[in-house]
Amino acid sequence: MRWQRPFAHRAVWWAIAFAIPLALMLAGGGVILWSVYRESQSLSATNLGVALVVFGFTAVVVCLGVWVASGDHRGPKDGP
Repeated sequence: MRWQRPFAHRAVWWAIAFAIPLALMLAGGGVILWSVYRESQSLSATNLGVALVVFGFTAVVVCLGVWVASGDHRGPKDGP
């Protein structure tokens, strides 16, 4: 018999892996909104926000691609 982690355990890890880049993306959006609200003349805050959004979006796409390629999105297998 081959040992495998239960489906629920793998789902938790995938949810954590997806939540981290999503949080980065949302934080970047918050930085952009803050810099617009403050009418900041400094572009460094806006650039940081844009970088976080782009990095988070790229990481989310990569995470989803790896998840789909791994086959874990299909759930537990029935049968042998």
